[in-house]
Amino acid sequence: MVLDRTLVETRLMYVDVETQSELTRGETVGDVWGITGHDPNVEVCLDADGDRFFELLIDRLRAKWGRK
Repeated sequence: MVLDRTLVETRLMYVDVETQSELTRGETVGDVWGITGHDPNVEVCLDADGDRFFELLIDRLRAKWGRK
């Protein structure tokens, strides 16, 4: 999150896309428990502060276009 990293809670984990299963083909799968033995390859957002995000967004838009 470029705007403010404190807006989100993230965690490094290994993520892959299922390509073999007929039932879950194309599903993104995250190794939440670290049981695959693979090194983490992505930072996954687990939670976000939506209210703070929109406050910051509106403040920045108002600053850009001068409206209050």
